[in-house]
Amino acid sequence: MGGASRPCAMPLPTEDSHRLHVHSHHRADTHHSRPLARVWVRIAQILGVDVATLVLGGKLVWIPAHKSASAVGESKLSNGDRMSYVDWRANRLVDLLAKAAAEHLSSSRGVLNLLTSAEAAAAHAACCLGIVTHAANNHKVEALGEGGKVITKVLRDSVDKPKMARAISAPPPVTLQAATPASVEGSTKVLAWVAPTPKVQANRQQRAASCDALRRRVQAIGGALVVREGKTPASERLASLAERVRARAALGA
Repeated sequence: MGGASRPCAMPLPTEDSHRLHVHSHHRADTHHSRPLARVWVRIAQILGVDVATLVLGGKLVWIPAHKSASAVGESKLSNGDRMSYVDWRANRLVDLLAKAAAEHLSSSRGVLNLLTSAEAAAAHAACCLGIVTHAANNHKVEALGEGGKVITKVLRDSVDKPKMARAISAPPPVTLQAATPASVEGSTKVLAWVAPTPKVQANRQQRAASCDALRRRVQAIGGALVVREGKTPASERLASLAERVRARAALGA
């Protein structure tokens, strides 16, 4: 809209491009098919008065929008009056408020500049790719043909796909035969125990001896970590050292 809408005794200016049809034979601007129906419904709810009542009472007047100062005294309002400087100035102020509201909801200039530069970079990269691709697929060379005649060939910077056997998407199904009693008996047969060879027996003994040696070493290290009797723990020695340092610092201060 080009003007404010508030309940008062004076006519309220609006743009002439959004006229209301207040007669019963026309659809009102609050009809669902109108582009600004939601806006007009909200205005009517805030004012507490139906829009058609405002129009019939002469409190809602349309002002020609986007006019220069030369339109003052020339353009007419919806009620037949000539546009005054107050009407023209009020319309300009409302347009300024609408632009400020739109800028508040829009993205920042930095974001818009980033998107513009990204679009330009993508277009430039696409152009470079097109030039290189066309040059690579339309490379002209001269060669000798039959009879020594020079002919021109157009080469493409590409090679055919390597020819290979077509892979089978799924192997053929395999039919499993039912196990016979003889095969079942053969699968459950337990083999006789065989003594290990000397090499296997030596490896087993070596691993066992190594595990025993590691266990004894760990026990010896654990025994050496026992706190000796009559020796001050490290935590108490650190606390005593800190006390001496703080005492010297106090004397120096």
